[in-house]
Amino acid sequence: MDEEPHNLDQSQQSQQAPVKKKHLTWERTIEIAKLVATVWVALLGSYVTFQFNEHQHELNRIEAIAKMLPQMEDGSKKDDGSSSHMGRDGAIWAIFRTANNRTMLRDLAALFPEDIYRVVSSIARTGELDHDKDALVALQVSSEKLAAQYSDDPKHAELASKLYSQALVLRERKANDTSPLRVVELTSIGSTTGPTGDQMAGLISSINNLADQHLKDATVAKPKSTTGHWESKQLYKRARHLGKDNPDEQVQEQVMRADLALASMYASDKLIEDAYKYLKEALEIEAKITGVSEAGPLSKVDKDKNGYAHLPEIEDSIKDAQVRLKTILETYVEKGIKITPPAQAPDSK
Repeated sequence: MDEEPHNLDQSQQSQQAPVKKKHLTWERTIEIAKLVATVWVALLGSYVTFQFNEHQHELNRIEAIAKMLPQMEDGSKKDDGSSSHMGRDGAIWAIFRTANNRTMLRDLAALFPEDIYRVVSSIARTGELDHDKDALVALQVSSEKLAAQYSDDPKHAELASKLYSQALVLRERKANDTSPLRVVELTSIGSTTGPTGDQMAGLISSINNLADQHLKDATVAKPKSTTGHWESKQLYKRARHLGKDNPDEQVQEQVMRADLALASMYASDKLIEDAYKYLKEALEIEAKITGVSEAGPLSKVDKDKNGYAHLPEIEDSIKDAQVRLKTILETYVEKGIKITPPAQAPDSK
């Protein structure tokens, strides 16, 4: 009878005995470290090998393209004296397909815009490129480059406007868009008398629209695209340059639009002097159109009357002017009014 409690105590003690935890020994830690190091070296080796192979493929493509460049000589003459582009087009298409790299394709379209446009657009008309993202990007870039070239010649203002609009459509085109492409023909005959006010306003409006899209894409991109901001600035400046001396009211409205966009961009960059310059020009154009002096809006920018523009006031004035511009675009439409453009300040470098 006396042994039972003793046995019971031993049973309880055995149940309450703490469980010994396994601790990592020095040897086991070394084994785990070796395993991790082996995996890391294997992954690093795979990555380096992949990058080397990609670089080698890129070099091979560049070498292949270099060998094709001599084939881009002007085509042979036909019996009627005209030139055949078949050989050159074949080389361009081979180069285009060999590139197989979005950046390289953009560069090719920028360097050879007419050739890329002629070849890619001819294939696009057959409906074969509707889902080819690379080809559509090349067509968009070459459209922009050609539009810039044609816009320098007043006789081709309408063609340039169509090309800018086409570039915008291609830029906005969704990946799942199955609608057929309608490619602008470059063979259209230019005007012999120069562009009308409507044609010039249409050209500058198309440039502003494309600049807006560049800016929008750059703003939503992650990380934000500095290239997109630069491209949009150049387009706004081109719009302003093309229309600043044109007395047509609709043209001046589009110049005002470009001025306000530039003022807003420079204000974002904290470049007060440039922002104020474009804002002032926009307000002067507004005064010419509406007959209301720009002195009032300009006085709000310099509240201290010390001749110095303050950034917060500039930003507020830009926003107010953009609201008023919407009303102007809706109210002052196709009146045929001729206005005197404001004196132009030199572009900032």
